[in-house]
Amino acid sequence: MITSDADQIGAFMVEDGVIVGADGSVANKQSVLDHIRSGTLTHDVMAGDVSAMRFEGDCATVIAWGVSGGCYTGVPFRHRERSSNFFAWQNGRWR
Repeated sequence: MITSDADQIGAFMVEDGVIVGADGSVANKQSVLDHIRSGTLTHDVMAGDVSAMRFEGDCATVIAWGVSGGCYTGVPFRHRERSSNFFAWQNGRWR
């Protein structure tokens, strides 16, 4: 995220993936990538650690905590986050 490489970030996300903001807002993949490409959303920090990980066949659930910071629409932000991430093994990689 801190490189703001929308193509690299997009390759990691599934087409119907969503990101839930600290305010509870929900953004789809295209919206997030558009904000990154336009420079509306930038990150200068994205760090964290995995709290728990579970596997079931070709699926994995990862619960993590972290710190996310940068600027959105010119307004600086810094959030302490918890995230629940769901991954599927597809075409030889986790997505």
